[in-house]
Order: sequence, then structure tokens, then C-alpha cells
Amino acid sequence: MQDYGEIGYTRTAINQAQRKQTVAMGFDDLNQWYSDLVDADTGYFLRADEQQPNPGGNIECSPALPSYPYGRLIVGANLATPAREFFQVQKVQADSGRMIELPVAWLRVRHVDEVMTIIPVGSGFKVLVADLQMAIDLLRNNPTNETWGGYYTRAQILAEYDANSNRVAEVCNYLAGVRSSLAPGLGVNENTFVKVPVAFTMAADGQVSTYLPNMINMIVIRPVTGLPKIVVPRAYFVPYAENLGVSLGNAGFNGSGEFVDTSGPHSNGGEAHCASNVRRVAP
Repeated sequence: MQDYGEIGYTRTAINQAQRKQTVAMGFDDLNQWYSDLVDADTGYFLRADEQQPNPGGNIECSPALPSYPYGRLIVGANLATPAREFFQVQKVQADSGRMIELPVAWLRVRHVDEVMTIIPVGSGFKVLVADLQMAIDLLRNNPTNETWGGYYTRAQILAEYDANSNRVAEVCNYLAGVRSSLAPGLGVNENTFVKVPVAFTMAADGQVSTYLPNMINMIVIRPVTGLPKIVVPRAYFVPYAENLGVSLGNAGFNGSGEFVDTSGPHSNGGEAHCASNVRRVAP
């Protein structure tokens, strides 16, 4: 599971030929079982922290950028000190200890993979960001469509938003902060971001989740050969899925996609990315 272990590679110097696959994991004494899942050919770094035992979803990496051949780290501004210090010591993906930091402490799980992801497009990439106002507009403008799967109905979700206009504005401001941190950190124009409708709840800060499964929390698979693939949580509202398909097409994504049921992890605040992991090939 991504939340409990971030897969990567380590070596003692940039020009060293041999790289070793490792898992940087964070868990408390109750979750030692995770270490038993690591393959025999894979080492691991234990960064235990009782306050944040599952930091994996709060640690992402950009594609290669100018001056960052291995990408830049994208983390939550709330990332626990043990994990932060571990990656600062690695140096390769942190600029003098600095990383791209996103405001995510207002979320229940408090992970960056709840508000953004990056997909390969051609020889470059596109940044996908969660958007609450788009989610509201699609609910309001599609009265003949209904949610299903046992989640909140369209009317119930809209009633929550209509009764909490100030809170809607606050969440939209948090998401704007995410975009304004990502754009300069990645060296891209914020206007090129692909917005994905996400129906965030109106809970108090630190408790925000989503009424419907969060499509931004997807798995991105880039095989050694062939086209990329994304595995997306099924949002159980057709206009959301259709909007994502159109947006990806307009962005130039020519890979494939598949929707999956994430009702299990969703009940605990996670989705497809949180509950899975991708084994990587050494750069």
C-alpha cells in the first residue's frame, strides 16, 4: 500500500552504477506486519513516527525537470519530521533540503495524493489537480443524472454545498494554494493544469474527505514499452467520468484508462493510489 511504503531506489552517489531498490516506510508498533511484505531483493528504511505512521501518500515525485534529472519531491507541508529529514539527507531530489510543499493539513488523511497527480503525456507530462467548483457545477448542471453505489445522492451533496457556501469558498482557496505551490515548483504554467472534479465534504478542517470516490487518487502505470495506463476510482456519477475523459483527451493523453471500485479504501479516506503500489524500474 502506497500509504505505508514509498518504493524507490537508493545509491551512495549520483554516478554510482549500481542502484538498490528500497522501500521508505513509516509505521508505528501496531503496523510492523508491513515489513514482512517487502521482497527479499528489496531493502527498506523504517521511518517510524507515531503521529504520522503512513506518510507514503504524502510523498510524491515529479518527472525529470531541468536541474532535477530524478525529479523533485512533492510533499505535504505537514510531512512529519522523520520522513522530511530522511529525504533531505538523500539530496538528489531536494534542493538544499527544499521540496515542493502543498497545504493538505485540512484533509482527513492529509496526503498530497488526494489533491494532485502527474501523468505522462507525449515526451512530457500534465499535472492533474482536484477541483471542487467543477464538481459542484457538474452536479448542478446534470439534473437527469444520479449517483449510485450507496453514496450520497446528487440532491444530498448539493444541499450540503448550498448550506455551506463559506466553507465551499475555504476549500476552493486551499485548492488554489495547491496549484500556486505546484506551478512554480514544477516550472509550468498553472493554466495548463487539468482540473478533475472532486466532491469534497464540508467537514471541519482536518476532517475533510469526499462524498464520492476521489478520481485524482489514481494509479499511473507507465510500462517500459507501450502506452501508459491510468487506473481511476469510479466516482459513481457519470458526468464526472465523462468530464475526465474529455479533459484528458484535450490534454493530449493517448494512453488507456480503467475505472475500479474503491469503496473499501474509500471508507477509510483513501482510494486506488492509497491502497496499492507500483514497482518501479531504476532510472
